[in-house]
Amino acid sequence: VSAKDKATGKEQTIRIEATSGLTEAEIEKMRADARAHQAEDKQRRRRIELMNQADTLIYTSEKNLKEYGDKIPAEKRSRIETAVERLKAAHKAEQVDDLESAVDQLNSAWNEASQDLYQARQADSARQADSAQGAPGKAGAGDGTVHDVDYEVVDEGEPS
Repeated sequence: VSAKDKATGKEQTIRIEATSGLTEAEIEKMRADARAHQAEDKQRRRRIELMNQADTLIYTSEKNLKEYGDKIPAEKRSRIETAVERLKAAHKAEQVDDLESAVDQLNSAWNEASQDLYQARQADSARQADSAQGAPGKAGAGDGTVHDVDYEVVDEGEPS
């Protein structure tokens, strides 16, 4: 690369060369090492992913128990709490097999409890819809009957 100052006419030149310092044999040795440790790397990655998943699941489970715990039947809430404690123990021990089964157990417990929460929400929605229509037997309460009423048109444009 060269640069020339137009005002003074001075010129500077710099030569850039790629020098990695590694021979072809060193590069091939690094590739072989990477292939040799590939299985270890996969296991390490799986363990880290499970640890992160367990962290997230513990946090969200505790948060959701605080928020929705009173809406979950006691038996299912107890199963979730037991599964959370088991997952915490497996997380602390960092055992991949224990983590996998504890995560599955907690997810299963939440799935069962979620069904109850969903059904309770549907029942609440149905009750709200019924109450919005009014009590049965009252005039105009959604019974499909049309009623004639007296009305008066008020001209809002001019003050009286």
